[in-house]
Amino acid sequence: MKERNEAYYNYLRTSEVGHDTVDIHRKIVAKYFWTIFDDFRCRYVLDIGCGLGSFISKAGKGINTFGIDTNMKIVEHCLKEGNKVALASALQLPFRSGAFDGIMCGHLLEHLSEPEEAFLEFNRVLKDGGVLIVRVPPFDSSFFDDWSHVRPFTKKTLVRLADVSGFGYKKIFYYHYDLPFRRWKNPLFRLLNKIRHLPLVRPAIDIIIKLYGLPPKELVLVAKKNAETG
Repeated sequence: MKERNEAYYNYLRTSEVGHDTVDIHRKIVAKYFWTIFDDFRCRYVLDIGCGLGSFISKAGKGINTFGIDTNMKIVEHCLKEGNKVALASALQLPFRSGAFDGIMCGHLLEHLSEPEEAFLEFNRVLKDGGVLIVRVPPFDSSFFDDWSHVRPFTKKTLVRLADVSGFGYKKIFYYHYDLPFRRWKNPLFRLLNKIRHLPLVRPAIDIIIKLYGLPPKELVLVAKKNAETG
């Protein structure tokens, strides 16, 4: 197990978009999803399968974050970086019911053979009206390039999982986080990436994607926990 943890930790460290582009790439992606949590006024956010902590480390002021991962090597890395992270599984979260008003689950479900159990745990630790963001890779020819991937997802399967697990409001879409360009050192492209999520810019990027048939980088589900009744 120790050797396996070490191998996957090294894989994460070496499989990013490139050493000279990692930081700005992470900031762009994190800012986009933190904006969603901010829109729902989430202040206690759990990152499930937090990896190297790139998301929780970008939280804004007034946001209380916590991360979990099943890889001890990854947990040790995050703790050294100053993040609050624990060794735990998505199938058995070590938190009281209703402890969080936001959950990020990025690129974890595709590693699980029983994702419905994870969804039920997500629901349990969220407050009524709490927000869940799930991010999974699209099912294409590169899906199994990561040897630890066991289950692909479609829009329909994610929505069905949310339905049967007690989630109401749902939005599902493909996110092209590498666009508009990955030539980060060019000043024009840096500017475009800073404004890429503005209301008038994102539709333009979507048009470019459709025109050129560019593949999406991930499938995203945003869902809210239904309020208890009775």
